[in-house]
Amino acid sequence: MADQLELRFDRETFSFRRPPSHQLAQAYSAEALLTSVTGHGSSGQGAFDGLGDYMSFCEAHPGENIRIRSITVSHNSRFCHCVLVTYEASPSGALITVGEARPCGYGYYAYEGGRSTPCVMTMEDGEYPVEVRTRQGDITDQIAIYTNVGSRPGRTLIFGGDGGSPEPLDEHPIDRKRRIVAFVGTHCSGAIGRLGAISVNNNWNVVGGFVLLRELVRVGRASVRGDEVGPDNSAVRGIVTIENEDIFRRTLSFLAPM
Repeated sequence: MADQLELRFDRETFSFRRPPSHQLAQAYSAEALLTSVTGHGSSGQGAFDGLGDYMSFCEAHPGENIRIRSITVSHNSRFCHCVLVTYEASPSGALITVGEARPCGYGYYAYEGGRSTPCVMTMEDGEYPVEVRTRQGDITDQIAIYTNVGSRPGRTLIFGGDGGSPEPLDEHPIDRKRRIVAFVGTHCSGAIGRLGAISVNNNWNVVGGFVLLRELVRVGRASVRGDEVGPDNSAVRGIVTIENEDIFRRTLSFLAPM
């Protein structure tokens, strides 16, 4: 897990260093995390922080690839109530689900708008969440989760209602060079008050293979075969055989924009 993390909370972005242990308060206490990173603690009827659970799962499966397998959002026609995250370790296939299935079963927003229903967003192979946007007023009315794959150019699932105010995408475009690893948020009167996402820079995962393969070809430890067919093979050959360093960097910038 990268040492430098980013928290996008209440439509602001904050950078901070990963806690050295999942047992530290900053990793498992939203109050401690929000106070140390944003300067403001949680408000309302409590809070949730999935960073410690994610770190603990990573430590329990060293050397494995840890990814978000699915995200479950419980909501009704008007409000969002809670978020559950299921992580998967590869190649072992171990799974863990973290979060609170029903953190606030009381309060005005727990019942207004109908019964809360869990909806699952399952990630495809190679897919991961890159950013979360909300419609919000006093509480979180709607959650939109954006991923790295799909059409135009990523998949989006929307949960909840259409109340509150949106965040204009034209003013703050989706940052697709990052990968969400955990969620943090606050509760308010039976619903999610504010939702935040903790992410890592994912550029190296996107372009690292091209950089390493190009270097192996350059030093003679790998070769590019001309008899391979298919658009994927042709694209890889075209990238790793670019000799001009500036053109190579510009090409990679399209894959993982800075």
